[in-house]
Amino acid sequence: MQNRQLSPTLASILVINLICLILFTFVNTPQVNELQDKMALHLFNSSRFFPTQYLTYMFLHANMGHFLTNMMGLLIFGTLLERFWGEKRFLIFYLVTGIGGGIVFTLARYVEHYELFQSIDLFLLSPTPELFDTLSTKYYIFDSHVDLTDKVKAFYEHKELKSSCIQDAINMKENVAGYPCVGASGAIFGLLFAFAYLFPNTELSLMFLPITLPAKIFVLLYGAYELFFGLYKAPGDKVAHWGHLGGVLFAYILLYIWQKSRKSLF
Repeated sequence: MQNRQLSPTLASILVINLICLILFTFVNTPQVNELQDKMALHLFNSSRFFPTQYLTYMFLHANMGHFLTNMMGLLIFGTLLERFWGEKRFLIFYLVTGIGGGIVFTLARYVEHYELFQSIDLFLLSPTPELFDTLSTKYYIFDSHVDLTDKVKAFYEHKELKSSCIQDAINMKENVAGYPCVGASGAIFGLLFAFAYLFPNTELSLMFLPITLPAKIFVLLYGAYELFFGLYKAPGDKVAHWGHLGGVLFAYILLYIWQKSRKSLF
């Protein structure tokens, strides 16, 4: 009979994710909150950014539903791919695609808010009411709950508000650049793509829908969905679509390199 026990690699990934979920959900102390913030992924222009976050963010999850969805993908696709590759290659693939997803996410988010960052930096170099007016308008697009119209009008009339507006600008930058990203989704999407790449005609059943599709069609449709909502993000959408696509991109690159190096041996 085939041994269906989890390998040490898969079990370790699952346990680390579970420990982090329990710790950061049920323990609320300044030290734990600080640790969580240091592990979550922030943009590279944030004061809270550390390079190690490209690795650590993938072991954190926003809630139980987020955790269960990702770990289900890990068990379904990870188990099969690990048997195909072996533990070492599987672990490399999982970490590379997770890190790659984080890299693409931060680049895409930086580009998305590039004009706002430029306006903030320009204002901090030369704090004038006109520049504060410009960046306030751009920030309102990011967070419509913050309306600085009255503050802008007051700044035109009272120059002594400069220091307060400078602090507002610094806070705006940190609110955007320091917004945390967590989750193993980049790595899970990498596993999903690898499964479709290696076993394209294997049929997958959609959850909650009585529809079965070949893996290659499933991934193609899912990828199109992520690309659409990455480009045209809906209000209130907190899903890191570009992180998912980044996992797919790095999965493709790694699979291509492995396939090419394998052929070169013959």
